[in-house]
Amino acid sequence: MSKNYARHIAKGAGVVFLFTVAASFLGYLIRLLLTRQLSVADYGLFYALFAFVSFFILFRDLGFGSAIVKFIPEFEAKKQYKKLKSMLVFTFRIQLIFVLLSIIFLTIFSNWFALHIFHQPVSYLIKIFSFILFADLVLVFERCVFQGNQKMLLLSLTNFLRVFLILILLFFFKPLNIEKTIFIFILAPILTALILSPKIYYLVRPLLKYKTKITKGLKNQIIKFSLPVFFGLIAYMILGYTDTIMLTMFRSLEEVGLYQVALPTSRLLFVFTAALTTMLFPLSSELWSSDKKEKLKLILEKMIKFSFVLILPALLIMLSFPKLVLNLFFGFQYIQAYLALQILSLTSIFFLMRGIMGTSLAGIGKPILNTKAAVIMALSNVIINLLLIPRYGILGAATATLLSFIIGFAITLNYTKKYVQISFPVKSIFKSLVNSLIVLFLIYKLKAILVMRPITEFIVVSSAAIMVYAMLTFITKTLSRNDIKIFGSVVKWPKFVKKKI
Repeated sequence: MSKNYARHIAKGAGVVFLFTVAASFLGYLIRLLLTRQLSVADYGLFYALFAFVSFFILFRDLGFGSAIVKFIPEFEAKKQYKKLKSMLVFTFRIQLIFVLLSIIFLTIFSNWFALHIFHQPVSYLIKIFSFILFADLVLVFERCVFQGNQKMLLLSLTNFLRVFLILILLFFFKPLNIEKTIFIFILAPILTALILSPKIYYLVRPLLKYKTKITKGLKNQIIKFSLPVFFGLIAYMILGYTDTIMLTMFRSLEEVGLYQVALPTSRLLFVFTAALTTMLFPLSSELWSSDKKEKLKLILEKMIKFSFVLILPALLIMLSFPKLVLNLFFGFQYIQAYLALQILSLTSIFFLMRGIMGTSLAGIGKPILNTKAAVIMALSNVIINLLLIPRYGILGAATATLLSFIIGFAITLNYTKKYVQISFPVKSIFKSLVNSLIVLFLIYKLKAILVMRPITEFIVVSSAAIMVYAMLTFITKTLSRNDIKIFGSVVKWPKFVKKKI
């Protein structure tokens, strides 16, 4: 891998990772606050409403968000600035129209949805919540522009600021109820978009001198790329929200509340994927359009191996201390979700590797392949959810999610091997799995031997596990010297480690 590209990815991923972790931490504080302010049933109802309304986000995006990220670096590389401006104007106009149509649709049919999905008189809450589609529109558009321009700091700030403002507003408006919470979730993205608007103006200002000309050829080019992405988004929305909606329909709101602490807790592990794929999308588009396919292949192989090794320690800790994590953040009444948390945590491995490969496929102009994989995942998820949720509740939902991600990973790996011609790092992954099993055995032995307060035990055992895992990784040469040097472009190694390298 070229040293410049390696550092480019490592630095960008490092910035995204830090802000993603910070945003995840603040998001956790938000959920912690809501679980303290709302009952389990009301907490479940809020996130059931959130999941339902969020399903209509796909009619706001229409796949244009990915098109913006892809075509900004492509048009800039070709110095097609008039085309770039016209693309931005066209995509925003269409998204605005569909947002307004979605709000009207939700308003008209809110009574039907309240009766047949929520089984409660919540039509007025659906009407209010629908405005989050409009509130998010400008902010998401700004995110896409930042990502397309590879402004990783600004991109990372968008979600961090939004979550930060939600947390501040929630504290300001205490005591909370569902209506106040919905209002805050709508207000925060509007304020965030206003705060970041000067930065967006600075990026698009050079384009203002060009005349907007939305030609038929440009429309076809955008739609040809966006349409497969849109169908993929439908599949992803089904995959992301079917479990919550089916739990709402077939089980109780209390179970929805339990699932909505296990699910976001497991997704703390997804920050690794966000950090890497955010940087990879525009970069893969640039490398592919510049005919640097061999470099893209090498980058993907390094990223898959490196990220897999890094995520395993966090996964092991999550698998070993699920009750402590849930009790610490949400309280004793949510501990019964621990088995669902363990199952959902396993999805992070497949989500990570599929995310890296899928992002590269979109970047090289093959979003239809992601769509095919996503559709199969979504159909599998719906079928397995229907079979398991009525009988097994949140454990059935968690199992369905895990199996769907395993299927999606296998399909995406096949496509990536075919089109990018990567070599999957089987040897390094096998070494990592063996190392992790040794560490997992150590964790459970230490937990059985040590008699300490839960928090103290967590700190001691986790620290020991991470150190042993790092030593095993070094001894077994799971990562090469070049891999470690790339990581060193983000993290400064101690002097004694540098000497070994």
